[in-house]
Amino acid sequence: MAPPNKNKYSVLLPTYNERRNLPIIVWLLAQTFAAHSLDWEIIIVDDGSPDGTQTIAQQLIKAYNTPKTEHIVLKPRAGNSAWGPRTSTACSSPKGISSLSWMRISRTTPSSYRS
Repeated sequence: MAPPNKNKYSVLLPTYNERRNLPIIVWLLAQTFAAHSLDWEIIIVDDGSPDGTQTIAQQLIKAYNTPKTEHIVLKPRAGNSAWGPRTSTACSSPKGISSLSWMRISRTTPSSYRS
């Protein structure tokens, strides 16, 4: 049997109008982390979505967090800006992160990131 993994994995989820997609991606990630017995957190960085994305994020916090574990974190920001600055300022000094995954679930790509 392999020794337990002591690393913590963090996923940054920049969101804007992702009310319908957010529960799905969080559930898929949580299932994957649980299947591999990994310590994890999902940091939702929302740019002031008018569709209720932050309300859904708060519901996910209640569903996944316990007094002993904080798996879901919401970092709201006012306004819609390019997703690169949004994620870098939300977690300027992550704690205990051994692997950092960048994930973008928005349907549009800022022109500055198009090839």
